[in-house]
Amino acid sequence: MRLADSFTDAKGGVHPIRGDNDYSSRTLSDESTIEGYAVSFGKEAQDYPQPLTIAIERYWNPILESQTLELHAK
Repeated sequence: MRLADSFTDAKGGVHPIRGDNDYSSRTLSDESTIEGYAVSFGKEAQDYPQPLTIAIERYWNPILESQTLELHAK
């Protein structure tokens, strides 16, 4: 999966993604596959109107059903 190099806040402001965003992990089991990606929005992003959105520019396989994505803050 490839993500855009910027994100949008709830008021439509566009901001660059900062830092190293190349980290990903994958966990496989018989029942499921879990993929994790680390994205640095920068410390100032805490003060931007929420939610923040980021576009997926490329996904390697067809998406056949709806999915939800939960973002965790450190």
